[in-house]
Amino acid sequence: MTIKNKTLLFIIVLATTIMGQVYIKPFNTDFRISIGIVILTVLLLRFQEIPVMLTCGLTGISIFIFRFTLDYLSQIYAANELIGKHFPSALFYLFFGMILVTLKFREVVSKPVLALVILAIADVSANTMELIIRGDLGSIHPEVASISIVATGVIRALTSYVLYLSEKFYSLLIISKEQRAKYKEFVMMRANIKSEIFFMQKSMEDIEIAMKESFAVYRALNEKQDGLDQQEVQQMKNKLLGISKGIHEIKKDYIRIIAGMGNVIPDIGFTKYKNAEEIFSILQEVTEKYIRKTGKSITFSIEINRDFPIFYYSPLLSVLNNLIVNAIDAIDHMGWVRLKVVENLETVEFTVTDNGKGIKPKHLEAIFNPGFSTKFDKRTGKMSTGIGLTHVKHIVEKSLLGNISVLSQPDQFTKFHVVVSRRVLCVGGQDE
Repeated sequence: MTIKNKTLLFIIVLATTIMGQVYIKPFNTDFRISIGIVILTVLLLRFQEIPVMLTCGLTGISIFIFRFTLDYLSQIYAANELIGKHFPSALFYLFFGMILVTLKFREVVSKPVLALVILAIADVSANTMELIIRGDLGSIHPEVASISIVATGVIRALTSYVLYLSEKFYSLLIISKEQRAKYKEFVMMRANIKSEIFFMQKSMEDIEIAMKESFAVYRALNEKQDGLDQQEVQQMKNKLLGISKGIHEIKKDYIRIIAGMGNVIPDIGFTKYKNAEEIFSILQEVTEKYIRKTGKSITFSIEINRDFPIFYYSPLLSVLNNLIVNAIDAIDHMGWVRLKVVENLETVEFTVTDNGKGIKPKHLEAIFNPGFSTKFDKRTGKMSTGIGLTHVKHIVEKSLLGNISVLSQPDQFTKFHVVVSRRVLCVGGQDE
């Protein structure tokens, strides 16, 4: 037996011994009915790795020693009287354990009726054996004794099993909550990684274009050399050829990275289609968590005209999450961010609005350009990379076959309006 199981065994014995002091004496004799057996039964059901006979035997010994010591310290009874008074109680737990093991109660714990019958039989039989050993049966009316013992056995068996099921249900509920939380985290992580793959694919296209252009220059210089010094021409050709080779190597690296990341996040266990309600529930939870992290007092709400299936949810989550985070960052201390979703016949519209500091008119046309940013962290002195909205625009236009626009009034509001193809988003017009 491991140290952990030994510790658990000690706790079970101790808990049963202490709770065994909560009792009644129904027949005005030394025979007791306590709730200790309920505690013992629940713990034996809960911790299947703990041996039944050893636990019941040690519990009986512990209860005998505990009760003997308490009464002995009171100096009311002699030692031999205390043995006769409390030894049958120890035998009760021993008999109880023997019956449970004989009837293999742990094997039928998932069958409520059979489990209750076995627990009741064990309780009634052990109590009957204790009464016989004490010699109390002759002084009690048989009908009263039988009704009392059977009723006690049934009530304690039912109480024990209900408590066990309650604890089991609570444990499953906690696990279910944890699994749901992990599932939501996984969906967002998957969306973010997928969006990075989309951006890397865009970069691959840019690299491919640059490689073709540089190689075209190389070919032009190779064919027409009259206007340049021969040595300069050769140097330029070597440089351009080196650029082409370098870009090609980067492209191959990107291909390997994309393949690797795709394998890291398989879709096993996840359906392609998800309800909009589920997607926006995840987004709501993630956003509220981010708001709490910022320490700002911001209200975030989602308005949707009706529930609908979403196929292409990873890029959508990436786009909306990026816009919402930008909106939150644009609010200094207190404000609101709202997401409105409208499903139409051919399109689905998403509007992200906030009452933050807004965007200056001179910046509106440049916000989607690579490298543009007005974000500046006063604590670190670092400027944002400005890649977010460029990324968003690319996903909306290339992956979701849509468009994005922005309307802003400084210090009043900013509204990003995204319109995407319903065929792509809801039907799966492209392969994710």
